[in-house]
Amino acid sequence: NQAADHVLNNVFIHTLKYKKNNQPTQLTVAQGRSLTINQTYTCPQNDQHLAVFEFDELCLKPLGVADYQAIAQYYHTVFIRNIPKMTHNELNQLRRFITLIDELYQNKNKVIITAETTLDLLIQSNSKHDDEIFAFERCKSRLLEMQTKQNVND
Repeated sequence: NQAADHVLNNVFIHTLKYKKNNQPTQLTVAQGRSLTINQTYTCPQNDQHLAVFEFDELCLKPLGVADYQAIAQYYHTVFIRNIPKMTHNELNQLRRFITLIDELYQNKNKVIITAETTLDLLIQSNSKHDDEIFAFERCKSRLLEMQTKQNVND
């Protein structure tokens, strides 16, 4: 978390002049539901929004694709902290995480994560289901691609 805090404080707050919002942000989700985002920042120069989440906020709660779409559409940059190592034993949170990463990837969001382990060890599966294996591998691939210099600079 120190590395993520360093990026947040030194790059986004000091260099790019993002300002912390004093109030939680309410995002409208499908069917009139709302989603409360507690830690958010806004860049006054370009009105880009940034949100900071703990993994548990996003993947242990009953959130779905509509929630993740709302986040991806509103926020330019998303910090996700404290991602645990996951296996098929944490299938619900793993599926939510994969769905979240899919939405952020498709919307070309900037994503900064902190995790319990390295990316290549983050998702471990001994699943016998081809679709789950494919989803796990796609998620890893997307996270790797999102780390590339070109993606970060876009």
